[in-house]
Amino acid sequence: MGYRVGSGPLLVPENTFTVVDDSGKYVEVPRPVRSLAVLHSDAGEILCALGAENLVVGASDSVKTKLVPRFDNVAGVGKEAHKPNYEKIVELRPDVVITYSGSTGSEEQLRSRLEPLGIRVLCLDAYKLELIPKDIRLLGLMLGREERAEEYAKFFENLVGLIENRVSGLPAENRVRVYWEGRQDYRTASYGTMVHSIITAAGGLNLAAGEPTLYPSVSPEWVVKKDPDVIIKTVGSSVLSGGGRGLTDPGPLQQVREALLNRPGWSELRAVKENRVYVVSWDLLGGGSQAVALCYAARWFYPSLFQDLDPLPLHRQLVENFWGLEYRGVFTYP
Repeated sequence: MGYRVGSGPLLVPENTFTVVDDSGKYVEVPRPVRSLAVLHSDAGEILCALGAENLVVGASDSVKTKLVPRFDNVAGVGKEAHKPNYEKIVELRPDVVITYSGSTGSEEQLRSRLEPLGIRVLCLDAYKLELIPKDIRLLGLMLGREERAEEYAKFFENLVGLIENRVSGLPAENRVRVYWEGRQDYRTASYGTMVHSIITAAGGLNLAAGEPTLYPSVSPEWVVKKDPDVIIKTVGSSVLSGGGRGLTDPGPLQQVREALLNRPGWSELRAVKENRVYVVSWDLLGGGSQAVALCYAARWFYPSLFQDLDPLPLHRQLVENFWGLEYRGVFTYP
C-alpha cells in the first residue's frame, strides 16, 4: 500500500507495485495507473500497441509528430525527452512520466523535480534493439495488458529471430561492410548504438564499430579509405519534418541520395559502383519501427538470402494492427 498526494491536505492511500526500469532504478507505480506523460515516441508506439493511449495526458512534440493523429488532443509537455516542459508536467500531475535514462531523457532533473510531488519517473530505453521486447512486457504488466504486450513482443522477436538465424552462419569474410551515416553529414555510429545493433543483427559489419565515441564524426577520406560495400543515410527531421509518413512520393529521399552520389571521390566507392546506396527516413528508426528497418537492412545486405522477406506488409501490419494508424508514406529509397 502506498500513498498519493492529493489536491487537499490528506494523503490518499493507493495500491502500488515495484518495477525495475532501464536505468536500473526501482520505481513504485500505482495500480492501476490512471494517467501518463510520455516524452519519447518509442514508448508512445508501445502504448498505442497496448491500446493504452487513452491514459496519456501529456506527450512531447516528437511523440505527437511520429504518431499523428494519435495524440493530437493531448497536452504538449516539451519538444522531446531531453527538453521537457517541467511546469506543464507538474500542472498535469500524471501518475507516471516515461522518458529515456540518463541525460538523453533528462532523468536526473525529472526525478529531482517530480518525485517529491509524487509523480513517478520511469526510464524506458526502447530505442535499443535488445530492450524493446522487455520494455513492451514491462508496460504490459504495469498497465494490466499482458496479453496484448506478449503479442506485440512476439511480433518483434519473431522478425529479429528469423533474420539473426539466417545470417548466423555467415563467415566474417563474407559479411557486408557498412557505413551508416546519421542525420548530420559524415556523422556515423559506433558500438553500443541503435544503428550498430541493426547492422549487426542484419549480419553486417559496422565500419565505425571501433571508433572511440558513440556518434563519431569521420572525414571524407575515412569513408573513401574504408570503401564500404553498403552505404545507408538517415534523413532527419530538418529535411522531413513529418517523417516518411508525411511523404507522398520519394522525391525528397531521392534528392538526398543524389547528393551522396555526387560527393567528391564517392564515384569510386564500391557501394556506389554496385548501386548499394540507400536512404531511410528518421521515423523508421527507434521503437518497434526498428523491426522494419532491420528487415530493410537484411534485404539490402543479402538480397538473395532474404528474397522472401518483404518489409512493406510487415510495416503495414505494425502501423495498422498494432498502432491503430493509417499506413501511408515513403520511408526508404530506392
